[in-house]
Amino acid sequence: MRSIKAFVVLIALAAVSSALSAEVPGVLQKDVPLMKAADQRAQQADKAIWRNFTFQDVPVFIFDPATNDGLLFHVSTLPAGFAPLGADAPGVAIGSIAGGQKPAEGVGPIAERLGAWISTQSLPVASEPRSIEVIYRRAFSVFEAYRGFPQPTMPEGAYFRTLDAQNDAMSRAEDMLLVRMLSAQRSEIPSLIGAFLSLRHRRQAGIPEALRPYEWALETTNGLAEYAGYVARSSSDPDGARQDLIHSLETYGKEGKGVTGERFTYTGCALALVLDASGVDWKADLEQTDKNSLEPVLVKVAGTAPIANLSFLNLDGIVKEESARIAAIEARQQAEIDEITKAPGLVVELDLTSALTVPGIDWSNKYVPSGVTDIGRTTQIRDNYYSLTGKGLLEFASSRPILIKIRESITAGFAKDEIPYITLDGRKLELQPGQAVTGELEIKGVHYSLKVNKARLEYQSGLLRVLPMAPGTAPAAVGRGSGS
Repeated sequence: MRSIKAFVVLIALAAVSSALSAEVPGVLQKDVPLMKAADQRAQQADKAIWRNFTFQDVPVFIFDPATNDGLLFHVSTLPAGFAPLGADAPGVAIGSIAGGQKPAEGVGPIAERLGAWISTQSLPVASEPRSIEVIYRRAFSVFEAYRGFPQPTMPEGAYFRTLDAQNDAMSRAEDMLLVRMLSAQRSEIPSLIGAFLSLRHRRQAGIPEALRPYEWALETTNGLAEYAGYVARSSSDPDGARQDLIHSLETYGKEGKGVTGERFTYTGCALALVLDASGVDWKADLEQTDKNSLEPVLVKVAGTAPIANLSFLNLDGIVKEESARIAAIEARQQAEIDEITKAPGLVVELDLTSALTVPGIDWSNKYVPSGVTDIGRTTQIRDNYYSLTGKGLLEFASSRPILIKIRESITAGFAKDEIPYITLDGRKLELQPGQAVTGELEIKGVHYSLKVNKARLEYQSGLLRVLPMAPGTAPAAVGRGSGS
């Protein structure tokens, strides 16, 4: 019987898609039946997600980022640039945002209200339940904006350490405990929540104080939006929703992944599910707070229950694993740095410390976003295309590995058989130890080019430092070096 019903649904969806094909761009055609399916979840899902949450009250704009065209749902008075799709899709409008505004994923104004802006690329083609999860997650973010949930912002001057064995290990322990809590009996939950709070406080004692409320706020706002998507998806795909959540908990806590915030989306969702299982009306309790932390409701549920035994986590073993992981990462990163800065042919360092302070320079930067290795907060290695132009000062482009110290320097290394061709004032420059010269510079190498209208060059022991000079700057009194 189930297979017959599924076949009927598929036939109906195919008929709708066929009727819309002449009006809706191909990339958006799947989204009309998808939103119809999402709307059908509302009666069951809305009450389970949150008191007074009504999915169909939230404007939803699903757009194609390549064209800015999109479909608008749950809006009766259409904004300029939109028209009803037709009788085959009542309540659906098609159009594009006026005024050249670039659509962006997230919460944004639409039809004089806040709405959920969703790129069609973020909706998995092969999985309707996962797409519905995304849609409900975005819609609940709109609900949060109206209900006064804070939008978390990174505290000024604070930052997460990305290679911190203790924090990484404690994060993993939190997530392992949450996985255990998701299948716990109701009677076990207070003790397990008490243990979770103990772990959380121990871990947060080792991070900057300003980051502690930021973590709780991320976990609340982003985690509850994820929870809304989870609940909506679970009505048709409970096993898939649970497996994906557990996979995320096992992934984002391990090896420091998500340490800068991503993991709190999933810890927040898991905590909401655990609080549901506790039988306490925690949502009403949360509404009585400033809604920027789940900690008050967790403390209430934990009560005076004894803290659960956490020996099963083997925290000492996790710390050793994370310490070994970090040592291996640091060794690998140092090897990549050495390959550039200790290249046997020539190392070229473009010193930007003075150049970036020159007034009146129009700077532009283009790059391929992949192939980036972050080393701490201010250093990175880029393997793919990267260019930096300061109009009237310099032009730099590279598609070879480069070491970037942000707002300080860009360094490239060359093998002995690929030393670049260097000219100064249009003449080939032969590098000499201790050399210091000034002039118009051009360097052409394998996947590397640099032009500087006026530069000071300093060469010593295989390292050529290039210091761009402001237009009109008089050259320093230095030796002429050797050029030919």
